[in-house]
Amino acid sequence: NEIQKKINKDLKFLCTWLRANKISLNASKTELIIFRDPKKKMTQDLKIKINGKKLTPSDSVKYLGIYIDHHLNWKTHQTNLSPKLGRAVGMLCKIRHFVNIETLHMIYYGIFSSILMYGSQIWGQQNNIVKKLQVLQNKALRIMHFQPKGTSATPLFKKSEILKLTDHVNLQNFLFAHDSLNNIL
Repeated sequence: NEIQKKINKDLKFLCTWLRANKISLNASKTELIIFRDPKKKMTQDLKIKINGKKLTPSDSVKYLGIYIDHHLNWKTHQTNLSPKLGRAVGMLCKIRHFVNIETLHMIYYGIFSSILMYGSQIWGQQNNIVKKLQVLQNKALRIMHFQPKGTSATPLFKKSEILKLTDHVNLQNFLFAHDSLNNIL
C-alpha cells in the first residue's frame, strides 16, 4: 500500500512536470517494466494510470532496438537476435560463391556484424548470452572461408582481421574506462 501511494505521488509529479514543460505523454504508447530479482515473486498488483489509461507491466520492452527484460538477463534480446543472425549466416552461405573475399567481408559487416555488435557493450556483460552468439559468429566465419563445421574459427578471425564478439565487448569496455578515467565521456 505504501508503494502504491509513492507511485501515485511520483506519477502526479511527473504529469505536472510534463504539462509545465509542454511535453505530451502518449499513454497508449507507454510501456511499464518493473525490474526485479528472478528469485522473488511480484506480490503486489500495482495500479498505475496515466491520463486515465491503465499501464500493465511487461516482461520486456524494446528500446532503441534492444530488448530489456524484467530480470536484466538479456535472454529476450538474445532470443530476438539469434534468428536475425541465422538469416544473415544463410545469406552469407548463398552469396559466398559469387563474390570475392573483400566483397564478402563488406557484406559480413553490413548484414551480420552490424546486427551482432549493436548494443553489445550493454548486453555483452552477460557471458552466457555472448557464448551463444559467439557460436553464430564462428559459423559465419567458417562459411565465409569455406571451412567445415568442426574447424577452429580462431585462425579465421585472425586471417580476416575481424574481432570476436568477446574481444569486441572487452575493447568497448576498455575504451569506456579510458574515456571515463580521462573525463572525456
